[in-house]
Amino acid sequence: MVNVVTVRPRKGDADDELSVEISEARVSVLKAAIKETFELQTVSFDLFYAYTGSQSTALHTLKPTPDVKLKTILSKCSNPTTDLIFFFQPHPFRFKVVFEAGGDPLVLEVEDLGVKELRLSAVFRNYQTLCYNMMTMESVLNSDSTLERVYTEATSKKVLPSVFVITAQNPNTSIIPTTVTSKPKIISTTQDISSEKSFDVMLSYSWSTKHLVKSLHTSLLQHTPTLRIWIDDREMDTDIYKGMVEGVLKSSLLLICLSRAYLSSANCNREIKFAADLQKPMVPVRMFDKMAGDDVGALMASRELAVPFLITSGLMYVDFEGLVPGTEGWEGAVRAVVEQVESRLAKVSGSVGGGVLKRAGIEEEDGVGRVLLKNWLQPVDFSVDLENYEAEYVVGTREWVDSVVLQWRESNERVLWVNGGAGTGKSIIAFRLSKFQPDGFKLGSVFFCRHNDEQKNSPEKVVASMAWDLASRFPVVKAHMEAVMDQNILEVAESGKSSLLSRPIEAFQSLIIGGLNILGEHHKQMNTPYNETILLIVDALDECDPKSRHLLLKILSQSCEALPEFVKVFVTARPDLDIFNSLTKTDPFVLKTTSKENWDDIEKFISTRFASIWKLSVDQLQQNQELTECVKELVVKSEGVFIYARNACELLSNEFQFADPKAMLKEIQNLDFGPDSIYSVILNREFLTEQDLDEFRHVFGTILGVKEPVSLPTLMVVGTLTSVETGRVVSKLRSILKIEQGIVSVIHKSLKDFLTDNKRCGQNFFVNLAEVNHEHTLTCLDLMNKQLKYNMANLDASKEYKHTESNFAIDKDLEYACIFWGNM
Repeated sequence: MVNVVTVRPRKGDADDELSVEISEARVSVLKAAIKETFELQTVSFDLFYAYTGSQSTALHTLKPTPDVKLKTILSKCSNPTTDLIFFFQPHPFRFKVVFEAGGDPLVLEVEDLGVKELRLSAVFRNYQTLCYNMMTMESVLNSDSTLERVYTEATSKKVLPSVFVITAQNPNTSIIPTTVTSKPKIISTTQDISSEKSFDVMLSYSWSTKHLVKSLHTSLLQHTPTLRIWIDDREMDTDIYKGMVEGVLKSSLLLICLSRAYLSSANCNREIKFAADLQKPMVPVRMFDKMAGDDVGALMASRELAVPFLITSGLMYVDFEGLVPGTEGWEGAVRAVVEQVESRLAKVSGSVGGGVLKRAGIEEEDGVGRVLLKNWLQPVDFSVDLENYEAEYVVGTREWVDSVVLQWRESNERVLWVNGGAGTGKSIIAFRLSKFQPDGFKLGSVFFCRHNDEQKNSPEKVVASMAWDLASRFPVVKAHMEAVMDQNILEVAESGKSSLLSRPIEAFQSLIIGGLNILGEHHKQMNTPYNETILLIVDALDECDPKSRHLLLKILSQSCEALPEFVKVFVTARPDLDIFNSLTKTDPFVLKTTSKENWDDIEKFISTRFASIWKLSVDQLQQNQELTECVKELVVKSEGVFIYARNACELLSNEFQFADPKAMLKEIQNLDFGPDSIYSVILNREFLTEQDLDEFRHVFGTILGVKEPVSLPTLMVVGTLTSVETGRVVSKLRSILKIEQGIVSVIHKSLKDFLTDNKRCGQNFFVNLAEVNHEHTLTCLDLMNKQLKYNMANLDASKEYKHTESNFAIDKDLEYACIFWGNM
């Protein structure tokens, strides 16, 4: 009797399911049919099955032994095709064979044989077995039973794939099975990603196109043999996060092999989203099949399948549809891919910074040897911050602030402090003012303080960056600052006096007040009084280093009184005690969360986000009564707090895209009030087991503990994190993380406040920063002890170098350790 059963890879999803015919109800027959149907290159795999019918409300996964007949299992189902599903999990072995006579070790990759078929005793007179994952060693004499037992134990403990090392004597190589391939000991980029630090390219593809992708892999290596390519050719036999995370993290570029199966695969979508979050460069190739009915236009228009298209939109793609490997058309397409890959890799390589020496040194001189002003000031670049605010900003919100600023212009107050609590949208106000100034205003400078970045939270950097912004906009101011700089450099060289820039109050008075007063005098002499108001913006003052921000407070409360009347300083900050005491006399503007203007802004923000979730215009959304009700309910829940609305939209976007609006409304109604509640919902849904919580505390402790935002690879080194745990946590909590050019940090300071207060977050999610700092100090010291050495740049002692010369780029991990080991 022929039975038809449903089979899928254990690590696959519903899109990978296939129907398999078996002529006899035996496991051996089923395994042979699976190998043929799925075109497997191995017969060595485990089988599992689960009932999906009405017999049980829960799935029961069992593992049949080789001598179990399937008849009993099939007889329990009225319809085996729909009531039963089988899973298979390949487990390739690797045997390292070391001959007593010496010579290079050989790696025997056994993929087509089970333990019994290997017959090691027929090949070797005696051997020792070491299972890496179990860390056990056993001596065996002409016996395969022990190896089979070790393998069985490894399987039961779910530690596969295991690496069995066989130390053998007197091999009888004439009877090594022909399916065992011997080759020199090499590092395979397709098998052992953990052994490699980095790759040039990762091939991201769906299993359905594996043959075409493997041909592309071969062709790429023929064109560029030195290209380091990572390709998961093990049919998902490892942890999905390990394969995805390590591949994406360790590769400079992703080659996205788009197909219908890729678009619909949850795992492929997770992979490309993770890569997009890390801002990894991508080269898309299309592998659609018109003969099978693939209509690319229809696929692009499908809301359910659109994500990979949206992520790769605007990128030049290479089309492999209908091409046969080895033909001229195929080779032409491969050459196009190689050109794209080489071009993108060159850009990645060219963007690498010069490391700690470049950062601390003086890089440029002008024609007469005078140090350029920018290199002296070393201003902070906020271009990425501004791009991210641009993406977050909803047009039409925060427009009411113009009237507040115009009214302030008519007053004698030099400083306007916008006083608001955590997450009330102060930074978006600062961003909007930096982009759209009311009539009569001109932007002079903008500085966004960051609690987790020492480059963005020191008074010295605020003053230096403000000085550079003004010098860039006003030549007269620049000339004044250059004169001050020249004099200060001379003083430092002759008397050993500290740099003016290390004294922010004095620097503000000399560079900024002095420069702007000269600007005013210049216009008076030209009989053209300066008739615009120069706006200086400092956002999130409360995120400035608490140990030194008293210097900024003194500048704002005292020094700013000496600014010319055409200069105004706009400041946003929480009402922390020291800030309140210093700035309350400036007649602050209190940002009231209950104001109608604020609630209207939040409604516009939520409507825009919901319209994006449902792929509608805002006008279309407002005509939908159910969605409008969702918007209004969330506006009420937010209580005027922007960070609540933002995080709630992210949460709902992940859970209810294209779902029923009624389900979304019910979810909103179940939310508690207050930003902490959203953080709690997100964390409690993602981290259920003690292992999950350990991983969360380990990863987030490192994210919160680093002294400046760093890349994921550096984060893993500093925090001694594994790629698997890092990938799991980062991918689960992407909605409350900020990843800019591969640099990771929390989305908002309120999250750090929440997680470092065990009364708010609870013991499960509490991050003890004192312990984290101690661990990071030890890691940094260990890193420096191992990597620092004499003459790391390999400079020639017989050559004279200019102080501007440096071709030496220190690793980012070591750079971080050298700078921050003592700041914990």
